[in-house]
Parts: sequence; structure tokens; C-alpha cells
Amino acid sequence: MTNAPVIINAFGDIDFVFNTRYDFRDRFNGEPDYFANKGEQRGLLLDTNFVADAVNLPLISAKERGAGGGHIRFSMAKGCMNSHISQFGVGTYKKAHAHGPGAHVIVMSGEGFSLMWPEGAEPQRYEWKKGTMIVPPNLWFHQHFNTGTTPARYLAFKSEGVSIRNAQGVPKAWISRRLGGDQIDYADESPRVRQWFAEALATHGLTPRMDEAYALERADLPSRVPQTVP
Repeated sequence: MTNAPVIINAFGDIDFVFNTRYDFRDRFNGEPDYFANKGEQRGLLLDTNFVADAVNLPLISAKERGAGGGHIRFSMAKGCMNSHISQFGVGTYKKAHAHGPGAHVIVMSGEGFSLMWPEGAEPQRYEWKKGTMIVPPNLWFHQHFNTGTTPARYLAFKSEGVSIRNAQGVPKAWISRRLGGDQIDYADESPRVRQWFAEALATHGLTPRMDEAYALERADLPSRVPQTVP
């Protein structure tokens, strides 16, 4: 993940960008514990400069993304790069959403597939496993499905510009389309989504475990009629 293209375009001078000597001491001044495995937890946000074990890091429930998944965000080195870890259980899948370009999603455990599509187009399917990297295009909806026998966990990096926010500063990718956001509720997804998911699970002798997630969503589902989605 790099902001080099934006910086180079902003100044238009390669020598200035790469050869200017200036230390940002307010961000790093040689502190001996700067990269210690510690940090302050504030809700879903972990303020830290080092994560020793991203695969086994404890997560916090994030019901907004569906299926009882775990989530944690990072604020690292006073930088503008956003990063987070998400995990979802066997037989479950995340809600589809869309955001700006440049997010890099690295699968750390599990196997499954993702659907990705631009507004109004047919979803395209991409299989993944441990070590796969997924990069959703600009404003393409994308949705991740765990079809394996273990929980699936991924690490995502993206620049701040990827997070399109509403007037209150909340990322629209976490807000229902019924409320003007860019996340598709389970109730509004195509029936084919559940069919594809069930068929993929069957190849491992598994069945969906989504009934509780569907029921929890129905209890809080906004009443506004949603837009048509593929």
C-alpha cells in the first residue's frame, strides 16, 4: 500500500520527493518502545504501531457487517493508511458493499470466494484461499463468502480516500443502501447469492449457518424501499 503516485503527482518532481532530507519527528523520534507490541483499545480501533500476530489477534464483534463477524481497525504511526482485520465463521458470509479504489485485501486463513460487480452488472466470482490478495475496483460491490471448514480471516489496507463518508463521518460502506449508504442488506440481495453459497458449501459437506444473521437483520431492517440491485 503506497501513496507514492499521489505525492509524485502533487509535486511533479522526483528528486524532491525522494531526496529531500526531512525527519517527521512528531511521528517517530527513535523511541525505544515505538514498535513494542502494545496499544490503546478504543472500541473497534486499536491505536498501535506494531501487531505481533495478526493471525491470532483477538477481534471485536461487528454486527454492522453481518453474520456475527469479528473486526478490528488500526491507527498506526499517525499515518493516513487505514487498515483492519475481519473474520467470519464457517458457513457464513459478509454483506456486500462498495467504496473507493485502492483497497488491498489479503486472506490470512480460510477459503471461499468473493463476488464483485459494478452497479447494474452481473456479479463476477473469484475464488480465494490463504495468501490470496483481492483488490476491488472503484465503487464495485464486493461480498466475501467462507466456504471452508475453518473461520476465514483477512487483513485489508487502504488509503483514507477509499472511505467515502456521510455528513457525520461514518463510512458509507457500513451504512445500508436503504439509508443512503453503500452496503446491501441480506434482505435485498439477489436470491442467487444464497443458492451459489449453498452449492459451494455442499462441496465440503457443509450447509449455511446464516439463519441467525438473517433474523437479527430483520429485527433492525430500515423500512425504506431499497434500490434495485443485481
